[in-house]
Amino acid sequence: MAGNLSRRDFLVRSGQAAVGVGLGLAAPRSAPGGAALGASERIVMGLIGCGGRGQAVLGNHMRHPEVAVAAVCDPDEARMKQAAGKIKKQLGKEPQQIKDYRKLLEIKEIDAVVVGTPDHWHALTTVDACNAGKDVYVEKPIGHNIAEGRAMANAARRNKRVVQVGTQQRSEGPFFKAVTAIKDGRIGKISEILINFHGNELPNGLGNPPDEDPPPGVDYDLWLGPAPKRPFNKNRFHYQWRWFFDYASGKIGDWGIHHIDIVHWAMDPTTGYEIAPITASCTGGKWILPDNRDTPDTQEAIFQYPAIGKNPPFIMTISVRFCNARAGGDGNYGINFYGSKGTIYVDRGRLEVWGEKGNKIELEDVKAGGDHARNFLDCIKNRKNPISDIEIGHRSTTVPHLGNIAMRVGRTIHWDAENEKILGDPEASRFLSRTYRPPWIFPSY
Repeated sequence: MAGNLSRRDFLVRSGQAAVGVGLGLAAPRSAPGGAALGASERIVMGLIGCGGRGQAVLGNHMRHPEVAVAAVCDPDEARMKQAAGKIKKQLGKEPQQIKDYRKLLEIKEIDAVVVGTPDHWHALTTVDACNAGKDVYVEKPIGHNIAEGRAMANAARRNKRVVQVGTQQRSEGPFFKAVTAIKDGRIGKISEILINFHGNELPNGLGNPPDEDPPPGVDYDLWLGPAPKRPFNKNRFHYQWRWFFDYASGKIGDWGIHHIDIVHWAMDPTTGYEIAPITASCTGGKWILPDNRDTPDTQEAIFQYPAIGKNPPFIMTISVRFCNARAGGDGNYGINFYGSKGTIYVDRGRLEVWGEKGNKIELEDVKAGGDHARNFLDCIKNRKNPISDIEIGHRSTTVPHLGNIAMRVGRTIHWDAENEKILGDPEASRFLSRTYRPPWIFPSY
């Protein structure tokens, strides 16, 4: 951050109060009480990936008065225009629209970027942003594969960047309250944890649309980036890319990482920097839905964790199904923590506790941080690690990748977390990374 601070000090001393003059910079609002924000207090942001999630995350940051927006970036001109229009409506000025993220990163006024791209773009954009001296808020799961996640975490540390992962449940009340209770021993020693994601997309799922030309204004080759060359198909494009291994990791990664991250937070004596499974077993596949996705519609993954701190070893199971929505009395997504004294169920709208012997367990009211974007902005200023630091996000993202690898090779795999290697299994190990499509080059460690 030293480079940015020096530049800001220069702007303040020279009286250039308007950061980004000539850039079409969407300026921040006044601070509470109407006081004008000085240049040194402003945080100028850029958006890489203008889909619904990217726009929503940037919108959460724009609620804070110190945030200005200099530029937005997307290979889809329509989405880029839509994002720029929303920013203009909220902040009064329209940001630059830039198709290639590398040009956005050249804008010196930008302090931080939001990465809301498909998963297969997270690593390159984040590493390049860190190398360019920008702080990063990157959506989850952090990478397409485990090696990408390590490259991202290393780039953040090497460049002394703040990198927040979009696992925002760490800033939400029910999860904070549940984690606090578990760490305090309220439900005893936990031997098993169940995460479930259940729904029903029959009879057609995504359907089977034909391949076709990309929509006008879309640079499809740039959208593919390092991913394999494929004909354009709308099911592989906006939002639905989540269900194809070329770009993502299916439901176990897209949704699973949120709840895995809470498990790591609850079971790690620190905050999730140290915890990791030692084995992963998984079965399932694309068995029922007649659509063209290639990630599973039915999947059960079991992970064994070693003892850590005062916690004994435990098993974590992740259950995914797209063809039956019944959840056995619990919500159709959420986490069950099974302890020796009781059970906690938690999701985004519900927190329930049952005593093991019918006794009532009361949980004290605790307050969460409450604002994931606020935490990121504060850390940009104070240079502390955010609540969902990139190293924590890497640990959480690793787990669904291991589950998918175990499913694809059809056997239990053994994980060496310290060296980030699969032990004794060359076939499984090849899924830890992938070769990028030229001219894109895998980010170095």
